[in-house]
Amino acid sequence: MFLNNQYTNDILDEDSDIKDLDWNEFYNTKAFINSLPWSEREVFSRPKYQDIVYWNRGHGSAHLHLSRNGCIKISEHMDDIPGISNKDLEGKNIKEVVCMLKEKGIKFPEKNEFEKAIKDYDNWIYQKDEMLNCVMYRIIERGGNRIGPRRAFIFAKEFGRNIDIPMAYGVDRSDPGLRLFMNEYIKAGGSKNLVCYIGYCKRASKYEKLPTITIHQRLVNIFSNQINQDDLSKEQENAKKEEVRQLRLQRKLEKRRQTYQ
Repeated sequence: MFLNNQYTNDILDEDSDIKDLDWNEFYNTKAFINSLPWSEREVFSRPKYQDIVYWNRGHGSAHLHLSRNGCIKISEHMDDIPGISNKDLEGKNIKEVVCMLKEKGIKFPEKNEFEKAIKDYDNWIYQKDEMLNCVMYRIIERGGNRIGPRRAFIFAKEFGRNIDIPMAYGVDRSDPGLRLFMNEYIKAGGSKNLVCYIGYCKRASKYEKLPTITIHQRLVNIFSNQINQDDLSKEQENAKKEEVRQLRLQRKLEKRRQTYQ
């Protein structure tokens, strides 16, 4: 956690006290990933394009130099292809170039690396996204009806996942902290129209059909119940006051009877 941690390297020295650390800065997503061995860290690494892609590997020297995001930094010898100019390609994304070449009716050679580079990049993104999604679902599964969705919600925010998913599985009507959870979800940009499963973790089998409710309706029900409880409390309070008043009247009447007897 300390090795190659920019936060600790910048502020800590021999006289520093670990109690003074800002833990959100000290141990966050980046620090966690950097603490992993390379074989595991690579799974979390940001997708990138290969540096050079050839139009026809082994046949000619036409090629592109790419940035990590697929932007063409330099185009070399691509003007060997009729109707193509190096200057027209530079600054564009490789996906734009592939579309442009296809629109011009240019036939792609079998060993072109342009389409392969795009496919490899998209597959890398897909693999990383789905791996993180699997982790999020497993957190929900292992954590139970309350802790699971909350931990998954934190994970979703930290790793850029869909925060709708943990909220959709997190409605437990007996949970006293449900309203707070929903408020955090709304603050994070969630939708009040999100449809949630009621009692997902308590279902008898995975085939059981569950009732659903929207966040908006659940909030309305909570506020309604609170209003009803408040009204009930007021009625009980008024009834108690009336009972006390009646007892006082009875005592006064009893005193008067004793006085006149």
